[in-house]
Amino acid sequence: MIGSPGTPGIDVDTEARSFEVYFSDRSELTGKTYGTRTDKNGIHIYEQTKVGRKWRYCTHLFVVHAVIANHIIGGQIGEMLVEEKQISQEALDTALQDQQDERSRLLGEYLVTQKIVDAEELEGALSRQKNMPNLKLGEILVGEDLVTKAQLNEALKEQKKKRKGALGEILVGRGVIEKDQIQQALAKKLGIPFINLREFTVSPEL
Repeated sequence: MIGSPGTPGIDVDTEARSFEVYFSDRSELTGKTYGTRTDKNGIHIYEQTKVGRKWRYCTHLFVVHAVIANHIIGGQIGEMLVEEKQISQEALDTALQDQQDERSRLLGEYLVTQKIVDAEELEGALSRQKNMPNLKLGEILVGEDLVTKAQLNEALKEQKKKRKGALGEILVGRGVIEKDQIQQALAKKLGIPFINLREFTVSPEL
């Protein structure tokens, strides 16, 4: 429980911020946090569990550095780019739809290849997904008893291995933003310095 922003040793926010932790085994952990602290062993995350009139309730999560591939505290890259007026909300929405379409395609290809569903069943599910944009393809397939939850989980693991079309790549590909701007935004989000080597003259002898 955190009572005030003055708790020693913790960077506490008055409002919960989103967090994303990506692990080396391609799994991920997401949620909202009131504060984080990084030490030599790993990252301490104070995940939001309940909001009261006076107190904020949280669970202390600890993740060791050795298992982390990447992490973002404070929102997704697309949201940050919009907030900083690097791109428009319309451009972000279009890129997110492209990203979702690509993920659905990869998932569908795997399910058809493994003969879990046939092409006709997949086409029908994709068509229904367009009418229910808040539902993911996997949720529709499970809901219609076309695949089991276990089969979906296995397919999602395979999808992550082959996943292409990260949001940043889509935005750059559409000419909405430059690659350097994406790299600067990511560096800011991760709290690390960004150095553009193009701005420096490097001796050929090095």
